[in-house]
Amino acid sequence: MKKILTLSLNPSLDRTLIKKYLSVGYSNTAVGESGFDPAGTGINIARALHQMDCTVGAVVLLGKDATGKAYSAIASDFDFEVVSVAVPGKTRSNTIIFDPSNNTETNITELAGMRKEKDIDLVLRALVGLITPGDYVVFGGDAPEAVPPGTYARLVTFAKNQHAHVCVVGGGMLFEEALVQKPEIVAVTQIQLEGIFSVPLRDQHDLVEYARKLLSEGVDEVLILVPEENEVYFINKNRAVQVAFPAEEQEGTATGVWDTLIAGFLAGKVKKLDIEESLGLGAAAASLAAAEIGYDFPELERIEELTEDVLGESLDEDHPDE
Repeated sequence: MKKILTLSLNPSLDRTLIKKYLSVGYSNTAVGESGFDPAGTGINIARALHQMDCTVGAVVLLGKDATGKAYSAIASDFDFEVVSVAVPGKTRSNTIIFDPSNNTETNITELAGMRKEKDIDLVLRALVGLITPGDYVVFGGDAPEAVPPGTYARLVTFAKNQHAHVCVVGGGMLFEEALVQKPEIVAVTQIQLEGIFSVPLRDQHDLVEYARKLLSEGVDEVLILVPEENEVYFINKNRAVQVAFPAEEQEGTATGVWDTLIAGFLAGKVKKLDIEESLGLGAAAASLAAAEIGYDFPELERIEELTEDVLGESLDEDHPDE
């Protein structure tokens, strides 16, 4: 089984608190145990993949402040390799407050510290020797402030030169720059896809049509998440498939759900599953993650038990190949 390596340029050390009937402007006492997790798109995907019995590694870019040191110390206890690249500056720390009485989630997000081109040079040095031909490399998440233009494009080029499969997750300017280097897989939410093309996407036809525009730019596969509908779409030059998440009674936090879905899909690919099975693995994993509070990633056995409830639909007849 090939390794999946993830990179987080803008990680955060997240605290998850539970407070019934949160009162803004008043003193609030949290209930239960709070979570304290190294987070960020890349590390979330890596943690979820590890639970799915995949060979995985992660590289994180951290500031040399107290938060960065705490992040690195906690991540060092994970049962997979985490390489911390420490540079001058701060590491962000986010707070998530979940109110189970009102089923609301409040996120307080910090901005990251400044990052420079020489910091990206250190990341590239860290990647040397970690990538072997045929591995999957995942770049994703928001970029820290003042990251040099073309950073993701540079990283994608580097990984492709190492003969790796490249997946880029997210949206924004750096994501769009990375598309020029033709990553194999891109994963976006509906809102992010709308932002790329500056158009509203109202139905399945629109989603598939604009995913195919990404294919025309050299991308091989597109994943689109529609969170409000609990749906994910997969589109390549031959297939268009829509899968609905199984409904879970328990409501949890949204943190890590989309990352878990991507992890399940990638796990299916390295396990040589077909498209429907890979999507089913991702959708079932995301459904279980959505029922948890904080960053609690489901194990493979639980995921496989739920895959029978995943509802898939081929859209190929409605959207034939162009």
